[in-house]
Amino acid sequence: METFTTELAILDSHIDELVKRIQVNDQKWSQLQKLEEEFLYRTSLNELIEFCLDNSLSTFGVESVNLVLLDANNELKGFLAEENVLTNQNPNLSFVEDEKHFQMIFGKTRKVYVGPFQSELHSLFLSGDDVTPNSLAILPMYRRGVYIGAIALGSIENDRFGVGLSTEFLERLALIAAVCFENAISIELLKRTSFIDPLTRINNRRYFDLRLGEEVDRSMRSGDSLSCLFLDIDYFKKVNDTYGHQCGDIVIQHIAQMMRPQLRSADVLARYGGEEFVAMITGASSQMAIDVATRIRKTVERRKIDAGNHDRISVTVSIGVATYTPKEFSGSRETIARELLGKADAALLEAKRAGRNRVQFGGILADIHSEIVSVSRVNKKQAG
Repeated sequence: METFTTELAILDSHIDELVKRIQVNDQKWSQLQKLEEEFLYRTSLNELIEFCLDNSLSTFGVESVNLVLLDANNELKGFLAEENVLTNQNPNLSFVEDEKHFQMIFGKTRKVYVGPFQSELHSLFLSGDDVTPNSLAILPMYRRGVYIGAIALGSIENDRFGVGLSTEFLERLALIAAVCFENAISIELLKRTSFIDPLTRINNRRYFDLRLGEEVDRSMRSGDSLSCLFLDIDYFKKVNDTYGHQCGDIVIQHIAQMMRPQLRSADVLARYGGEEFVAMITGASSQMAIDVATRIRKTVERRKIDAGNHDRISVTVSIGVATYTPKEFSGSRETIARELLGKADAALLEAKRAGRNRVQFGGILADIHSEIVSVSRVNKKQAG
């Protein structure tokens, strides 16, 4: 009887231990599912990077998280730069140009690495850490025969990611992360194919027309002003005839580079066609838009452009400005977008006629009724 009681106690202990393990696994599974859902909610590359680096620490309770992405042609850095993401200011994010770094870590199995930190092998994942981890879990992001990158979770505990640790959860998370990053990168590539001008690497007319409608909608809802700049390079045909079309392309590229810093991240800049550019200044009054246009004009006027063959040339631009203020003008989104762009274009033509190298304000969109009232008030004031 005593032996039976002892065996029963041992069995109870085993059952208790088993229940605890099940509970721990359930908790881990729940955390993993929540993390997977959060990953899938993020669709842009920047959102994924931020989530990966900011949320993994709290989810896994580790001391460090590092993300390394394969960027053979510096495309990813370019995508992020266009979103005003300063990659060099995030020490936990790094890029490599060759997947040999991942092959050394994961070999042919491409399985999650768990084990001690080895400085000669894992130094790539130390970029942002003040404390060197003692154990690591490195998750490979691998899809369709190529590496996308890797996520490294570091712990100061030797046995946190010890050899022999079950990696089922981490393997699943690595797959989810790989799918999400692959999709985000594919979306970025598609955007550049559809909406990016290949010469200047800024938005094209198709993208601008799409965003113009969206910004008009937002302005109608918020009541904030929306301004449009229409820019044209002066005497551009003369540049092509004198220096050649390659030089003309260089000039167009430089104008785009000079315009971008003068605009905020929320503003939209696009090459509209040929030597013409357009910009939407969100939440900007007419005076703010004129000030922006003036800064652009002066920047271009002062800058000499290296056109190759030791030629440094100067060009100027003419800019037309127009503003939409919801309280001054009513109409459909399409009507407002068409009138705003048309008014800025008309102002650009006026700037050309007036001598070029100038900013011309085309006015604020106004209803016919508002214009009649305004004229009537002026007449009364003059008469009185």
